[in-house]
Amino acid sequence: MYQNARRDILRALTRLPNRQSLTTDYILGQGTLQGDADFISPHEDEQKISCIMGALDSVIDRCEDTVRYTSRTLLCWLLSSRLQSPREIPFGLVAERNSELRYRQIEKKFLAFTFRTYRMPSYARQEMADIRLNSTLSARLEQIWNHRVWDLFDTSKGLWPRMESQSCYEGMHGDRQDEEGDSGDDDDDDVEDWELEDDEDDYDDDPGYDSDLLGTNKEPHSEPLIRAEGKSVKPAFDEFLELLFHLCLTLCTETFIDGQPGSTLLVYFSGVLGFSGDCRKFLLARQYCPQLSGIIYIQRILLLERALPLCPYPIIGIPQRPRTEQLETLNKIREKYMVLGSQSPVAELVSLRDFGRNAARTEPPSTLFHWSSDG
Repeated sequence: MYQNARRDILRALTRLPNRQSLTTDYILGQGTLQGDADFISPHEDEQKISCIMGALDSVIDRCEDTVRYTSRTLLCWLLSSRLQSPREIPFGLVAERNSELRYRQIEKKFLAFTFRTYRMPSYARQEMADIRLNSTLSARLEQIWNHRVWDLFDTSKGLWPRMESQSCYEGMHGDRQDEEGDSGDDDDDDVEDWELEDDEDDYDDDPGYDSDLLGTNKEPHSEPLIRAEGKSVKPAFDEFLELLFHLCLTLCTETFIDGQPGSTLLVYFSGVLGFSGDCRKFLLARQYCPQLSGIIYIQRILLLERALPLCPYPIIGIPQRPRTEQLETLNKIREKYMVLGSQSPVAELVSLRDFGRNAARTEPPSTLFHWSSDG
């Protein structure tokens, strides 16, 4: 899948925008031949992409609220990869802040990868990355890239405005789930001991984001606030967030071409996360599986939001969750996109992680001890 691709450029496409360098172009890689111009992402693009990273936090926040107001029974079905049987334990939001930040960062890397790929000239996209964007995905990206919201605030700092939103959660029927009682720490599908061994990731090479990853901020989006004033601008921001959610759904439900999982951008991106630091080999299974867990975790809450949102999405035509037959509604999404055997990116990633877990059991330990002959 990556045989003729420039792996250094693919890896560069996944890095988060550098908030300290948004006034200079981001160099993706050197030209193919001596004297050729470098491949770059213009600084104006990097500023927009950085803003989108902040907007994604608002999208995920809304999805997490839906998880909190979803019954334990439904969350057991959400976690299951089999259509006819639920898991004994429910899907749960991760309890550790560092795990939450890491999982969000992986989805942000995916969006950065997607938008930079979209903005590359078509010849470069084919030659350097061998990636093809279908017409539906291209239309979703264009909607966001050329949205009217960009005229309503200063993008040069790469920060997304935080606006007060009126919640529709008050008066919701059903109990809010106890996060401490059903935390993601009990979910062996999404939180793994191997995370502690994952020392080859490149999260710390993204200046401006490492304070979040180190847990020094109280919130995952606690960057300096920019307030967008005036009620007249709020509909534009709400519409943008709906369209961004729609893009995330499009990416995690993309159709296989010729039955090949790697033809979808999500599966293709997941492989790039498996590159070693020098891009010449792939990580060991126990180093790679936590990356897959992060991707799967976010896709699950996105698909739950698609099936049973607390609040409607009027712009993209998704109604509020029904009062009855919620399991039937959820299972329609699960059957098509989440259960093993379905031709979907999420099912493929779950299958790949299962294979990786088995492979990890035969790998040598990360640390080997040797005893001297004299004791």
